[in-house]
Amino acid sequence: DLEIIIINDGSTDSSQQIIYKYAKTDQRIKFINQKNVGLSSTRNNGLKIANGKYIAFVDSDDFIENKTAYEAMFNTAEKHSSEIVIGNFNFVNEKNEKWSQFNEFLYLDDNNFDQNSFLKNKTFFYGNLSQGVWNKLYKKTFLKKNKLNFPDGVIFEDTPFSIKAISISNKISIIPDIVYDYYIGREDSLSRKKGVKQLDF
Repeated sequence: DLEIIIINDGSTDSSQQIIYKYAKTDQRIKFINQKNVGLSSTRNNGLKIANGKYIAFVDSDDFIENKTAYEAMFNTAEKHSSEIVIGNFNFVNEKNEKWSQFNEFLYLDDNNFDQNSFLKNKTFFYGNLSQGVWNKLYKKTFLKKNKLNFPDGVIFEDTPFSIKAISISNKISIIPDIVYDYYIGREDSLSRKKGVKQLDF
C-alpha cells in the first residue's frame, strides 16, 4: 500500500529511461519529468501531487536500509497518532562502509514527545537526527495544515523545513530502527557546490 513519486529534475544521463522501465512494471510508481528547477521546488512539486496519508523523502544518491523501514515508521505513527516519526540512519562512504552516530541517543525511556519536551531533549541537537528530512515520516495533513514547503535557492534546505516542522508538531515519535542510508563523499554533490546559499531562515 504505497505510492512512489519519482521526479526527474532535468537529468542529463539515462535516469529518465531507467525510471520509465520501472514505471512500466510497477503501477505504484508515479513519474514526473521536468526541467531542472532544483531540489526544493522538486520536493514541493512532489508534495502537491502526493495522495498518501504520510510523506517520506528519498534523495537520488541515497537508499532505504531495508524493505520494512517505512512499515516500522507507519506502524509507530498509527499507534501514537504521530505527526512526525524519526528513524535512525547510516552514513555510507564510497567504499560502502556504514556507520551510525546516533544509536545511544535513540534508546530513551519515552520515545514519544510533544513539541516542548522534544525541543528540550538533548536528542534534538544531534545534527541530521533532527535536521534532515530523509529519516522521517510526516503526516500529510500536518504538512498541509501548516503550509510547510521547502525554501528555494538554498542547499541544506532540509534544515529550515525540518526544524520548523518539529517546532510546531504536537506529537513526535522516535524509533531506533535504521531506516535510511545517507551517502557522503561524492565530490559533485549539491552540498559541495559553491555560489549557492546554504541556509536561509
